[in-house]
Amino acid sequence: MKQQIYNTAFYLRLSRDDGLQGESSSITTQRSMLRPYAKEPHLSIEETKWIIENIFFLTRRCAAMKNRWKRVVGIAIPLAIIIVGISYNSYIRVHTFTLSGNETVKSEQIQPVNGRVKVNGTVDTEVRFTDVETGKTYEIDYITSGVSETLQLERGKWYEVEGAGELIVKPVNIRIE
Repeated sequence: MKQQIYNTAFYLRLSRDDGLQGESSSITTQRSMLRPYAKEPHLSIEETKWIIENIFFLTRRCAAMKNRWKRVVGIAIPLAIIIVGISYNSYIRVHTFTLSGNETVKSEQIQPVNGRVKVNGTVDTEVRFTDVETGKTYEIDYITSGVSETLQLERGKWYEVEGAGELIVKPVNIRIE
């Protein structure tokens, strides 16, 4: 039976210490270790190609790509934060309402968007939210003009609002009957 003959390639790697030199001591050492192996009779290797790969070059290239990604992420994350901040501020502005009128019980009904309602008034007053369905009340005992208070209400329910002066409530949906 005729033994098949192979052509092979051996990859030799330059180390960082070699820099950009061609035939350095590390290449010579690698070649001297592989040459006897390639000549063993049971391998049937006829022709051997020696390919020298420059690890230093590959490492620099990977570092450049890594730096490029760092720049992209460094720009993308702050940009995303700014967009989210602008979107949130626009969302809050759309869901902020001023309940005005001389009457204590306001004609509008509010529905908390996320369960928490921030209330600010133009005069010193107490503020009461009454659940339209159950009649359960939630109170802020006293609000000073220009100071805001936060109250936890049930999300998705409608409330009547009582309080003197103009009341600014956010974030809420509003229903006028």
